[in-house]
Amino acid sequence: MQANKLPTNPRESAGILSSLMFCYALPILFKGRKKTLQPTDLYNPLEEHKAESLGDRFFRAWEDEVEACRRKDSRREPSVLRVVFRVFRWELLRSAVMLGALELGTRATVPLILAGLISEFSKHGEGSSLAAQLYAVALILCVLSCVLLTHPYMMGMMHLAMKMRVAVSCAIYRKALRLSRTAMGDTTIGQVVNLLSNDLNRFDRALIHLHFLWLAPVELMIAAYFLYQQIGPASFLGIGILVLYLPLQTYLSKITSMLRMQTALRTDQRVRMMNEIISGIQVIKMYTWERPFGRLIEQLRRSEMSSIRQVNLLRGVLLSFEITLGRIAIFVSLMGFVLMGGELTAERAFCVTAFYNILRRTVAKFFPSGMSQFSELLVSLRRIKAFMLRDEPDVDHMPYQAEEEPAESQHLLTEKEQKSDQIADGYKPDVLVDIKDLRARWSPEPHEPVLDNINMTLRRRQLVAVIGPVGAGKSSLIQAILGELSPEAGGVHVHGRFSYASQEPWLFNASVRDNILFGLPMDKQRYRTVVKKCALERDLELLHGDGTIVGERGASLSGGQRARISLARAVYRQADVYLLDDPLSAVDTHVGRHLFDECMRGFLRQKLVILVTHQLQFLEQADLIVIMDKGKITAIGSYAEMLQSGQDFAQLLAESTQNEESGAGDVEENNKSLSRQSSTQSTGSASSQDSLVPQEKEKPKPSSVQVQESRSGGTIGLAMVKNNATSSSSLDIYYFAAINVSLVIFAMLRTLLFFSMTMHSSTELHNTMFRGVSRTALYFFHTNPSGRILNRFAMDLGQVDEILPAVMLDCIQIFLTLTGIICVLCLTNPWYLVNTIAMVLAFYYWREFYLKTSRDVKRLEAVARSPMYSHFSATLNGLPTIRALGAQRTLIREYDNYQDLHSSGYYTFISTSRAFGYYLDLFCVAYVVSVILNSFFNPPVGNPGQIGLAITQALGMTGMVQWGMRQSAELENSMTSVERVLEYKNLDAEGDFSSTNDKQPPKSWPEEGQVVAKDLSLRYAPDPETDTVLKSLNFVIKPREKVGIVGRTGAGKSSLINALFRLSYNDGSILIDKRNTKEMGLHDLRSKISIIPQEPVLFSGTMRYNLDPFEQYPDDKLWQALEEVHLKEEISELPTGLQSSISEGGTNFSVGQRQLVCLARAILRENRILVMDEATANVDPQTDGLIQTTIRNKFKDCTVLTIAHRLNTIMDSDKVMVLDAGRVVEFGSPYELLTESESKVFHGMVMQTGKSSFEHLLKVAQDAQKSIV
Repeated sequence: MQANKLPTNPRESAGILSSLMFCYALPILFKGRKKTLQPTDLYNPLEEHKAESLGDRFFRAWEDEVEACRRKDSRREPSVLRVVFRVFRWELLRSAVMLGALELGTRATVPLILAGLISEFSKHGEGSSLAAQLYAVALILCVLSCVLLTHPYMMGMMHLAMKMRVAVSCAIYRKALRLSRTAMGDTTIGQVVNLLSNDLNRFDRALIHLHFLWLAPVELMIAAYFLYQQIGPASFLGIGILVLYLPLQTYLSKITSMLRMQTALRTDQRVRMMNEIISGIQVIKMYTWERPFGRLIEQLRRSEMSSIRQVNLLRGVLLSFEITLGRIAIFVSLMGFVLMGGELTAERAFCVTAFYNILRRTVAKFFPSGMSQFSELLVSLRRIKAFMLRDEPDVDHMPYQAEEEPAESQHLLTEKEQKSDQIADGYKPDVLVDIKDLRARWSPEPHEPVLDNINMTLRRRQLVAVIGPVGAGKSSLIQAILGELSPEAGGVHVHGRFSYASQEPWLFNASVRDNILFGLPMDKQRYRTVVKKCALERDLELLHGDGTIVGERGASLSGGQRARISLARAVYRQADVYLLDDPLSAVDTHVGRHLFDECMRGFLRQKLVILVTHQLQFLEQADLIVIMDKGKITAIGSYAEMLQSGQDFAQLLAESTQNEESGAGDVEENNKSLSRQSSTQSTGSASSQDSLVPQEKEKPKPSSVQVQESRSGGTIGLAMVKNNATSSSSLDIYYFAAINVSLVIFAMLRTLLFFSMTMHSSTELHNTMFRGVSRTALYFFHTNPSGRILNRFAMDLGQVDEILPAVMLDCIQIFLTLTGIICVLCLTNPWYLVNTIAMVLAFYYWREFYLKTSRDVKRLEAVARSPMYSHFSATLNGLPTIRALGAQRTLIREYDNYQDLHSSGYYTFISTSRAFGYYLDLFCVAYVVSVILNSFFNPPVGNPGQIGLAITQALGMTGMVQWGMRQSAELENSMTSVERVLEYKNLDAEGDFSSTNDKQPPKSWPEEGQVVAKDLSLRYAPDPETDTVLKSLNFVIKPREKVGIVGRTGAGKSSLINALFRLSYNDGSILIDKRNTKEMGLHDLRSKISIIPQEPVLFSGTMRYNLDPFEQYPDDKLWQALEEVHLKEEISELPTGLQSSISEGGTNFSVGQRQLVCLARAILRENRILVMDEATANVDPQTDGLIQTTIRNKFKDCTVLTIAHRLNTIMDSDKVMVLDAGRVVEFGSPYELLTESESKVFHGMVMQTGKSSFEHLLKVAQDAQKSIV
């Protein structure tokens, strides 16, 4: 949905009165009453907070700031705060002037007018004198103007905070697109999402009380002057208490903010771990690792809660001071005044009370809260600054790659290219890539360089194959050409445009078509050709067309389909150089041959293609072969030259692997994330399931005027002192003192008890939610984007931990205070009951009217927030691809659009909630006016103190009622977070972890390892009506048989493994050693099958933790396993050996190395059944050979199922199972299938590899057959 397609906001055309009285917010309130609001009911964002202009303006200002600091002197550091002030200085100045006028002009004058009014009544008894009437009119005007102006001021401040947030958020995104790979290594996706969600929300809170930082001292001076006039030196006692409280509070706030920082870090850690768990959930389930991860999360949660507990303890202390401080100050001042011999009259007492209430509000409440929120904002700004100063790749080394031009020029460009190809490459340089003495490393640490002394010159119309063992630096070479890896010495020169397909396909949540076009205009003919050349036609038929949404990170596609879509995207772009990082390893031989012949040799024959590959059968057709090892080029030349030099390729690779100690720093893969890592643009998913969509953060507190204003106890005591003012009896003073002391004690107890109760419940909620999520079926993770699941663990739990307790406490407190006020009023004059009831009814209906819309608007605002995070994390995952394809502008536009959609929801939310508060306050003003008028028409005879009491109490209600109403609405909204957490608690479990006693398999099961499938079907959705992916398979795998499983991509090979592990929904049965797996506990079944998954997943932590999270094995056993997978050298070279840390997703190891770690896990488990899902796809053939030997030796007494695309890995299997579209089409020994089978499917696949290869494979199969016989 495009933000600019929404209807215009009525605010754009609103006049002054409409703006002041919030009339522009009413249409949506009325609309929301009639129907449930949809995203299309929101308005187009205002011009002044459009993301594009704000983001560009702020980012430019930031770049100027960085530049200026570099120029002037190196000591001055760039500051985000300075840039914010520079961009928004006029708005800040305007709001400061407005607030000054409002506070000093209306609020500070009320006590003086009140004193005058009471003294008139004391003199004349009833309010007939002109002066009394003037005072009354002045009082009404003050209260009215106060309300009329406070809300527009608050609205202005919140709008300004929102603009700041939007500007910084867009600037962060623009920066993220420029991060270098080293900077990316230190930045986890969780951190950035935390910057966007939590840190930027600090703007919303900090601005509310920002101006009180200068206003409070001014008000203190003015109030001190008037108080001195009223009660002389005694006034200093009360003011002293207020002022002395400030350092205490500042100290406590400082500790709080330190604790907050600690809490934020611990929350970061927990959310990051959750992100990894959600990303690797399939592997965790297959390895039965739910329990150790559960323990880990519980431990992280415990340390987070201990920080939160301390924060809440301090918050409780501060809160109770807030309530009692004003009371104590009044009590001390008046006691002092009486003890010094002063005469306490009603007007004096009320004037003093009112002044202290104002002081308590600004000096003891807003000033410190402004301080602490501002200091929290500074902490956040420091974190943002650290991010904004991260390394960017060296622009000088960034080869020429035009940011995309608009559609027309792109079109022209393609025409020009075609023409120039037809004529002759007269003006086109023939050398496209020129590399001289290149040396480079990923991290500045003294590792071996990943590329060393690289020299090569590559020309147009060449197909260059780059081969070499795992970790040789092949992907690093591609990254260096892309400019992602900055040279330490030497240089890379690229002439012309390049296109790139990454080793791990990066897809975002959109249709297949959008993933291929990636922001380019549609050229139908080229598009059709590309789809055909990339062998996607059959897949698109299976997927029902190219409009199919691929799901997050391409979750709904097979690995081969993802790889081919990623390749199609690279090929669709017009470029001179095509960098293809191992696109053939994820597809089977038949498709691989098609891609190589049709696409790389055919469609791209006029271009320079650099292909990293492990498929040696294609080398004959390559124009140039580059062999790499340990970051150096060991040989370079054509196939013929290589043959003449007498080096046999396999021989060559054999040598290079025996002495392999590849640079461990080589980051072979290119996508930051692993399989299910980040949440991509979930436009579709977010809107389609509104009910699942996150709730909004707490709104910053508006001027909570006299929130806990008049705790009735203290004030009644005060009234008693005043009534007997003449005799100030000592007894009354004792009462007054006793009430105050008990107030302090109860206030402390109440908050502490309350907070400890809420802490306990939020711990419980988290644990049950985690249990629910970790035990639910995989289907849940495929249908919910990870962004949404993470949102529950980050946003919603944050709401439950921090916001809900405070809001709930507020609500209870305000409700009790209001009850007290109304009781006091009705005691002084029972007639007040009538207008009290009228007011309560008016409030009730207005609240009902508002709440319905507010819930919808809040929901829409939250719906609009998820896609921003999803888009951001998708971007971080695909950075190299995005930069290589020059798609930054498109993605910035997309992000700005998401930001605008969120702004439009958020602006509607703040304007409706302000309108609600505004009209509530108007009702209150009417109530105050009725109380003031009542004192004229029905004056209390002989007791002027009662008028003061009634008016001060009624005045206390103005801000409090609307705040209480809004907090009660907030409470309801925060409760939805609890509801959403409970929703995950009650997810259906996928089955019991352990078997029932009668079905419990013996410890030694399975002894044989026989696998029998009877009518086995599998579907991915729980609904029995959905299509099955496997269609009633029947087969028998004998004990200790080695079975290869082949078929083209999407034939159901990985689904068969799913069925074996019971990850989805099986019909029919699988028997292992005559036991039906359906009747077993999931852990009993899964722990007995070893798996080496298709996408190797490592978790951040130590190497040891990754191999053995249960800590079941001694170190020497782990070393032995590493030795068997040829990783011992690499790991022992690391400074801390097994304790070496692994970064998020294992990105500091190459993909091949990660696969070897997964193999080591399987060796450690020593199970009877081993399943390998394309386990050696990303490994060079030589290492592959070594691994196959290891597997043959280690697992010779086991049943081994191997899914493979490289046919040579399964040619010596006992049997081969050929799948197509979910059915078994052939099943027999490889030799039989090649010679005797009638359907010849397998025969056809082997023929695809080429004639010489066919004969070699046939011989291998024949030898295997003989050895069995």
